Amino acid sequence: MGGELQQSDQPVNLTEGGKGIRRKDPSASFLKTEGDGGSMHSAPVLSKPGRQKMSVTVTALIENQTSGNLKAENGLSLWIDIDGTPVLFDTGASGAFMDNADALGIPVRTVKEVILSHGHIDHCGGFFRFLKEAEGPYMLYLHRDSFKERYWYRDDDGGYYYPTASGLTEDFLMRNRIPFRAVAPDRFFELKPGVYLMGNVPRRSPYEPVDETDIAMTHGEFGPDPYTDELTLVLKRPEGLILFSGCAHLGLINICSWAEELFNMPVIRYIGGTHLLPADDGRILETVGYINRSSLKTAAVCHCTGENALKCFTEKCASYVPFHTGITLTFA
Repeated sequence: MGGELQQSDQPVNLTEGGKGIRRKDPSASFLKTEGDGGSMHSAPVLSKPGRQKMSVTVTALIENQTSGNLKAENGLSLWIDIDGTPVLFDTGASGAFMDNADALGIPVRTVKEVILSHGHIDHCGGFFRFLKEAEGPYMLYLHRDSFKERYWYRDDDGGYYYPTASGLTEDFLMRNRIPFRAVAPDRFFELKPGVYLMGNVPRRSPYEPVDETDIAMTHGEFGPDPYTDELTLVLKRPEGLILFSGCAHLGLINICSWAEELFNMPVIRYIGGTHLLPADDGRILETVGYINRSSLKTAAVCHCTGENALKCFTEKCASYVPFHTGITLTFA
C-alpha cells in the first residue's frame, strides 16, 4: 500500500513508501527518521549546551490513520513534551499506542502525568494496559463526570445502543490505588504555570449543535450527552495559546472561542479531534471558514474529523497540517 494513509477501525501495519508531507505552516514541523522496515521514529529536538530549548513537541502515538509499520485504530493518544516535561494525553482504545511508542523510542511507561480528555473508550481504553506496564509513580487527571454511563445510538440493524463508556470507575481507580485528580473546572484547572485543563465550554455557535445520537446518563436520566466532562489541554505561550483536544464534542469553534475569552490571548495552534465525522457539509465549511478567519497558524485535525472533513481541510484550510500516527509536530 506504499505510503498511502489508511483509515482504520482496527490496528493495521503498513509499509512506509517514503512520501513526505507538505507543511503549510513553516513554523510547524514534523520530524521523522527512517528506521528498519521503514517505521517512523521521532527525532530529538536539540538544545544549545547550557541552555534549555523552550518548545512544544507532540507525537501522535495512535490515531485512525497511519503509514509505515505503526498501528492505527479508532482512537487517539498523544505524547506531548512541554519544554522538556512529557505528558500522555489520552491512551487510545486498546493499548496499541504503547507498541507504537516502543517503535518510536518514546519512554511512555515512565511518564509522570496522564490526562484523559473525556470518558469514551477510544480515548481511555488503553489506560488498562498502561496501568499494568507503567514504571514509577504518575498522576492521572480526568473530569469527575467522565465515569458516567454512555452509549451511541445506531439506527442500523433495527436500532440499538452501542456502549461507548471508558470502563473506568472511581471504585476501580481507588481499589487499584491509582493516584488521580478528578477535576471539574468552571473555567480552568492549573496543572502548572502556563499549563491548564479547560472545561465548562459553553455552546454558543449555532453551527455546533448537540449530537442526538450520543446518549449518556445525566442526573439519573438518559438523554443527549452534554459532554460536561470534556477537557482541553491549554498551553499559554508568549505568542498565543496551543490547544489539545480529544474529540471536541462541544465544537472546535466553541472551544477556541472560550479559550480566547478566558485567557485573553489568540489561539494559534489546534491539535486533535473535531467530531466532524457525523457533520454535514454546511457545518464542515463553517468550521473551516472560522479557522481561516481566525488567528490559527496550525490546524492539525485528526481522529474523529472524518474523511469528508479532512478532504475539505486539505482543499480549503490554509493552516491545515496532516497529523496521523507517527507524525511529530514541533513548535517554538
